[in-house]
Amino acid sequence: MTPLKSKCSPQKTVRLPVIGEVTIVSLGVFLLCVVFAVLWAVYRRASYSWVGQNILGICMMINVLQLARLPNIKVATALLCCAFVYDIFWVFISPLIFHQSVMIAVAKGKNSGGEAIPLLLRIPRIVDPWGGYNMIGFGDILFPGLLITFAYRY
Repeated sequence: MTPLKSKCSPQKTVRLPVIGEVTIVSLGVFLLCVVFAVLWAVYRRASYSWVGQNILGICMMINVLQLARLPNIKVATALLCCAFVYDIFWVFISPLIFHQSVMIAVAKGKNSGGEAIPLLLRIPRIVDPWGGYNMIGFGDILFPGLLITFAYRY
């Protein structure tokens, strides 16, 4: 292990065969994340799996918002308008064509043995006598988030 040269305190690194030189902290965080994702995949059908799904989803959305950059406000406006029309069609108009809301059926995992796609945040309804979940899709968070990050960078 050799210390990485930095202005702050030196960080110890380790050289891995395929990846190259990485810090020990990065390696530890990576292993923790892999263990967390594997545990979620194993227990994804448990009643408490929504917690892991939400943590993984929020981490993914933060990563997307850090990496994606909108070049100008015209692109941001066009993207938000298209996403709005897309949502309206798949949630409210698709039942008229397919006899069910395609987006809601996919989000709830219908016709797949209850397997829900982890592209939404789910929070159980605790005080509701019928149970169920409140759901919000990643797109409903990411698209406005892209506009906010654009405005912040501007």
